[in-house]
Amino acid sequence: MIRFPVLGVRAVALVANLFVLITAPLYSDLAPAVWRPWIGWEILALSLVLAGSLFRLREDFLDLSTWPEGRPRFWTVRSLDLLTAIPWELPFVLGFMNPVHTLYLAVFLRYFRLFFVLGYLQDITSTLELPPAVQRILNIVIIFAFSAHYIANAWILVTGNPDHFDDVSLYLRALYWTVTTMTTIGYGDITPHGNSQILFVIFIEVFGAGMYGYVIGVVASLISNFDIAKNTFQHKIDQVEAFLRYRKVPRHLQRRVREYFDYLWKFRRGHEEAQIADTLPAQLWSDIGLHLNRDLLERVPLFQHAPEAVLRQLILRLQPVILQPGDIVFEEGEIGLDMYFITKGSVEVVSFDRKKSYAILQEGQYFGEIALLNSVPRTATIIARDWCELYRIDKPTFDRVVERFPGFADEIQRIAHQRRQNEAQRSR
Repeated sequence: MIRFPVLGVRAVALVANLFVLITAPLYSDLAPAVWRPWIGWEILALSLVLAGSLFRLREDFLDLSTWPEGRPRFWTVRSLDLLTAIPWELPFVLGFMNPVHTLYLAVFLRYFRLFFVLGYLQDITSTLELPPAVQRILNIVIIFAFSAHYIANAWILVTGNPDHFDDVSLYLRALYWTVTTMTTIGYGDITPHGNSQILFVIFIEVFGAGMYGYVIGVVASLISNFDIAKNTFQHKIDQVEAFLRYRKVPRHLQRRVREYFDYLWKFRRGHEEAQIADTLPAQLWSDIGLHLNRDLLERVPLFQHAPEAVLRQLILRLQPVILQPGDIVFEEGEIGLDMYFITKGSVEVVSFDRKKSYAILQEGQYFGEIALLNSVPRTATIIARDWCELYRIDKPTFDRVVERFPGFADEIQRIAHQRRQNEAQRSR
């Protein structure tokens, strides 16, 4: 909770410092009477940056595992971080040093802080859990803003102020020239004079062309990545449809396959839960599954008193099932080997001949739990009324889980014995 405010204040203070202080010696209108309070604000900003550096030094020192390169790199980076965060302008404010010399010393050291800006930005975006695409866009904005700002001030340093503009007008014209040059527009209304200016312009034009190409490339990459999941999913559909056409599968079955994929994309963005489960560590996936499905499992009398370890093992073994309207889950009379949990949609419990409807089961309900205790024939037929998402667990898997927990196994045996006695009494 503390990390984000610290990072935010530190980043704002650092960016303000880098934008303003580094360019201070270029502007003549800043008389000493103005410099002193202005640099006072700079010192305040740097104090916040220094506090953030000390805070981060403590965090990293307590957990050196975040530095896989080892202690030497840790001390090098953190020493540079602290050195450049010290308010070196303080001697000027106190009247001990020449203001220009002090500013140049501060400027020289402050340039090193540029290496930390993107690191702070990455920390902030990670803390806010922003998507990678947003992080890359922010990186581009920061890089372009700093580049344009420093090039504009370098242009002022090279060309001077022959037309005697005030500082604001001088900077705006330099920034205008920088943006038009970096974006390869180049109206030509501001031109270089002399060899040094021409060489500088050539360098900036080459740099601007590279920057422009980099920005276009990143934007194109972001646009393509926005559709990468759709393209991958579409490729899978094309493969399946090519197989169906090759094997001359009837059109009505092909249409059902397309409807299945359409549903998968519309409601799951093409993600199959089994693939995600295989990607994540078992412990992490069981934590996620327990958060999503704990209530679902605990509604079943069999699992109401089950230890959390049992629930975790069951969740790891739940198999997702997607049904289309009219799909049959199982038929009356077949031997039961599976239990089902409804997470979306509804099913209808009907007789074998479909003439009687016994019940409609909705999201959050379950059926077939008797199959986990005794492999007996099903007493009804289950049909999906609409698109349904279920979880399934089969008896062999359930038995393997129960065997690992003897105490829970005894409870299951007690429940199974009680169920058999109840069925025997009803059959009399």
